[in-house]
Amino acid sequence: MRILVTGAGGQLGCELVAILREDDVHAFDHRTLDITNEAAVVATVRQIRPEWIINAAAFNDVDGAETAEPAAFMANAQGPANLAGAAAGIDAALIHVSTDYVFDGRKGKPYTEDDRPNPISVYGRSKYEGERRVLESKGRTCVLRTAWLYGKYGRNFVKAIRDAASTGPALRLEDFFML
Repeated sequence: MRILVTGAGGQLGCELVAILREDDVHAFDHRTLDITNEAAVVATVRQIRPEWIINAAAFNDVDGAETAEPAAFMANAQGPANLAGAAAGIDAALIHVSTDYVFDGRKGKPYTEDDRPNPISVYGRSKYEGERRVLESKGRTCVLRTAWLYGKYGRNFVKAIRDAASTGPALRLEDFFML
């Protein structure tokens, strides 16, 4: 199967490329494919003609997005819209990875796909706008929402807990979550 993976330099992208290594994977990080550049996205997708596109690219600096709103919206909303349009143009399926930050955190129990998003940060709003644009495209699309990622690549919750446990006093969960 021919698969195009964006965000391949990040934690999730690296894991996807490793897991999908037996397929015909075409992996791009932000230096090799800027998903905010529609012409570049369309040209790349037309050249490769993947059956599947997995978008793991994102402006994922949650706190930094508050002072870089245009960049967050370009990467998290316009980029996915560009991928959705290019995918539809060749009838490829698009899996767009999003976040639980599209919710406000007030529910008090786990969210489901039927819950109404209510993002309270620039990051959350930009990711929700990306979801909306992907789902409103004319293509075959799927949005996957996730919370903390973990794996052997990049920063993640498991490594943060391990590092904190090995370097300091007792751990406090509020240091790791918005409680």
